[in-house]
Amino acid sequence: MEKEYIAGESQRYEIGGRVFIVEPRYRKDGESMADILLKLMFADLDEEMRAANKTTTD
Repeated sequence: MEKEYIAGESQRYEIGGRVFIVEPRYRKDGESMADILLKLMFADLDEEMRAANKTTTD
């Protein structure tokens, strides 16, 4: 069963075995939740790729 979205409350997302808790700290005219989550996932992927490249160049 999927949890209902309640505006103004923290939201918990589990993606690829990682848990993200998003707290309502953004303005209503700010970025969408989807944009924020994509940025978090890309940042995590970038960090993993950097770590992988470091181990292959050492």
